[in-house]
Amino acid sequence: MKVGTDGVLLGAWVALGAADRLLLDVGTGTGVIALMLAQRSPAAGVTALDIDAACAEQARANADRSPWGGRVTTCCAPVQEYRPEEPFDLVVSNPPYYDRSLLPPDAGRTTARHTVALTHGELIAAACRLLAPEGRLAVILPVLSVMGCQPVALPTVVLSTHTGGLGTPARLDGAAYGLAALEHYRELGVEFDCIYTGYLGGEEQVALAEKAFDLWPAARKVVDPVMGDNGKAYSTVTPALIDRMRGLCRRADLILPNATEAALLLEREPQTDAFDDASAQALADELLTLAPSAVVTGLALGKYIGCAGSGRERFVIKKLHISRSFPGTGDLYGAVLIGSLIQGNALSAAADNAAEFVSLAIQQTPADQDTRYGVWFEPLLPRLCPVSWND
Repeated sequence: MKVGTDGVLLGAWVALGAADRLLLDVGTGTGVIALMLAQRSPAAGVTALDIDAACAEQARANADRSPWGGRVTTCCAPVQEYRPEEPFDLVVSNPPYYDRSLLPPDAGRTTARHTVALTHGELIAAACRLLAPEGRLAVILPVLSVMGCQPVALPTVVLSTHTGGLGTPARLDGAAYGLAALEHYRELGVEFDCIYTGYLGGEEQVALAEKAFDLWPAARKVVDPVMGDNGKAYSTVTPALIDRMRGLCRRADLILPNATEAALLLEREPQTDAFDDASAQALADELLTLAPSAVVTGLALGKYIGCAGSGRERFVIKKLHISRSFPGTGDLYGAVLIGSLIQGNALSAAADNAAEFVSLAIQQTPADQDTRYGVWFEPLLPRLCPVSWND
């Protein structure tokens, strides 16, 4: 079995505490994550768990060749049935990530990459059972996967980092790949319940989203018109791109601009002073000239931060403002909102679920965390999973 970049990144990224004594790596594969945990936490014992006997044997052999093998225990068992004598301080997993997808002929690859033997809900439920009361879960898992959806990521522009304080990122344009990928999905007969657009770095990327809308006309279409924040358009946003984005919004069922983007779409200056409930609702209502439903996010409402929605429902949702700013919270909000809608929730309930989750994630993040690296939302993932945690 090969060592993947994502597993190595997880092993290096996961936060380890001085008091951590028992660590569990679920789906250990080669055992690389378990070995990294043992290397980084000299006093801890690490259990490397895998359902595949060949993987467990390989992890054991790799541990025996390392300086840390004496603190690594390997075990072959399904995590759903695993019953250790003591709870763990930390559960780490780089789990299967394909859900309800076309299966490869190789059984080992199917187990490693597809949620046939271990669904995301089962993983999180097992982690809740196996963790100590103050234990933590670290996992590579898309939010939408946790919510029971099968996401298919179509890169429009790939950046080496986000643009908030980490220098100038390397950029890879994905428009040509995206068009070829869409045609491949069409040839396979793949159907999508929802098409959700995020950052579109130029008019070519908007055209890619338009192509997806054309190919799957029955899919729910949600547009997050990423163009600016804090009263200013991003430096790469041109009048032509704003006009093209406005056209994309007219084809959407739901749009999710922040307050700055709403102003750009409506061809007005962004509001600089705080909103009240009435002005927040009025802004959402105005966006119905572009789409049947709209939710405006990032609204400063006195001591609150909130969102306002319009369409079949009209609502203003407020959460206590926390004076810390993190990149990626808008993406997190959008993912939870979309997942909640696909689960069958009304728009107002979905918006409230998303706002609450982001608020809790900000509160969950340690005060000394470098805000450039985003919020610690992983411990909150069980809140999103559509399973009973008492099973």
